[in-house]
Amino acid sequence: MITAGLEPFALRLAKRIQQETDIAVIYADCHDIPRVLLQGGKYKFIPYGVAPTFAHEILSLCLDENIDYLLPLRRTEMQALAESKQLFAEYGITLLVPAKGLLNEVSFLDNPDKALPVEILLNGKNFFNNEVYSELIAYSGPFVISDSGEEALLVGLL
Repeated sequence: MITAGLEPFALRLAKRIQQETDIAVIYADCHDIPRVLLQGGKYKFIPYGVAPTFAHEILSLCLDENIDYLLPLRRTEMQALAESKQLFAEYGITLLVPAKGLLNEVSFLDNPDKALPVEILLNGKNFFNNEVYSELIAYSGPFVISDSGEEALLVGLL
């Protein structure tokens, strides 16, 4: 499941996920979703990332929809979910978000240009081609990675 599902950035990432993996994407968003999209079953309404029950509501949705991976794209969602990585892991759901400590340290780029190559990392391993970035082993989530593979910029939406 990918959040901010109505945003062009989320649609670009979802398209790539579907083209390069066998993962079916469900879109979630906290903004008004047109009824026709909700009825199609691929879009789900979620609360804002600042809601006190956000992590629990997302966990419930993930369990109801049999979600294996959750990619939050809004900064507030990342912050709320980073604190709950272990909880989600206990239910077999992989959160593609940096650990809380790293999330507060890494630089953030809002709504990256489509020309920038965004990679999704899972503990420093590229989700698409399995390349391992040894300097980025603690990184999970959407990143733009330097040519050297030693630095990365977290990307998403404010």
